[in-house]
Amino acid sequence: MASRIPELLDRLRSPRIFVVGDIILDRYVWGSVNRVSPEAPVQILNVGREEFRAGGAANVARNLVSLGARGGCAGVVGADEGGRLITGLLRRERINTSGLIVDRNKPTSVKTRMLAHNQQMLRVDRERTDPITGTTERRLAAACVSAARRFDAAIVSDYNKGTLTRGVCQSLIRSFNKEGRPV
Repeated sequence: MASRIPELLDRLRSPRIFVVGDIILDRYVWGSVNRVSPEAPVQILNVGREEFRAGGAANVARNLVSLGARGGCAGVVGADEGGRLITGLLRRERINTSGLIVDRNKPTSVKTRMLAHNQQMLRVDRERTDPITGTTERRLAAACVSAARRFDAAIVSDYNKGTLTRGVCQSLIRSFNKEGRPV
């Protein structure tokens, strides 16, 4: 099936591609370093600007849209500021977010990169990687089933953050296979 994907994409003018996986908010903090802290031997970053970007599966969907596809994204975000930010970023890129499941018990994965003078100094990760369960898993699996009727192909984007459980993957593959669409 994988060898057929380039051929299928060539035949489609604007393919509808569904990306399911770990949704990550990438945060970049740029600044300058002019001194070392008197409290510890660490550099002090004087922040100049911050930027948020779609990461993980959300970045895959974003890249596909930039290449001309119509994209949809599914995964889990928290009921938090990170979840609201990543959802807004995707919507601004005209990416279908109906497959995003909000889970109050699992915060949005946020990766913060501190950069100075074009060099990454530190990365701080805020995340919980335990697998989704219960209602969240069932809702995400249902989103995959529904997507199989509306999208031409699916991409699985796993960063090992607990989104892609056996049940979610089985629902995705079974549903898209039933419709004759590649995963």
